[in-house]
Amino acid sequence: MNSKSKRNFEQEIVNCLIDNNYGMTVLSIADKIGVSRNTVYRYIGILEGKNQVFKREVGTYKLYYSKEARLISRKIILSFYKGLLNALNDEIQLNPIRFKVLGKKIASYLDIPFEVEDYQKLVNTDKSLKLNELKLFYSLQPYFTLLHDKITLKRIIKAKNSKKFIIHFVDSDLLEEELPYIYHFYILSGIVEAKFAQFFDLKVKCDVLDYKTLKEDSENYIRISLELP
Repeated sequence: MNSKSKRNFEQEIVNCLIDNNYGMTVLSIADKIGVSRNTVYRYIGILEGKNQVFKREVGTYKLYYSKEARLISRKIILSFYKGLLNALNDEIQLNPIRFKVLGKKIASYLDIPFEVEDYQKLVNTDKSLKLNELKLFYSLQPYFTLLHDKITLKRIIKAKNSKKFIIHFVDSDLLEEELPYIYHFYILSGIVEAKFAQFFDLKVKCDVLDYKTLKEDSENYIRISLELP
């Protein structure tokens, strides 16, 4: 019997998920425990059948969680986060630059797995986008959608003769209420700039262009610019 057959892949996957309450993709599990994706697919299917793990779909991503992990109610987290944003705004008074600085500092503590996959499914994509540019964006999509149960990427438009992209999101649940939590998106822009520097050694510029709340229109939206060097 070889050493590979002695490994308890089911327990390794469960232990991996317990240590990562934010959820993990099949690829991130495979990388973590050092096996192929096919091996993870096979054993995670067995674990789902045993009701030891479950999955949630976040956009094109399928995140897996251990049933033993303790998940805090998103409603509680979001209510706390909204209070925090308002408290910060009282001190910062909607200063985009200072909110971006906060985002850059927060980025060093964020440990969200990312991977390039399913970028072909992008809706209404400008045909001039290069493959490597799409890969860069999709690698960081989990950061753009941080703390959102309901936000949809509608389109990416590339400005002609430049490396500037306009990223259009709709249905954000942080833009539904009378008080828009636009501060969140300034923080995100700082996080994205920091993560591009960390993962790809690229100094990018990310900014909030404009937004509209649900109170003002039937469809809220937020437009964010991303300029590559």
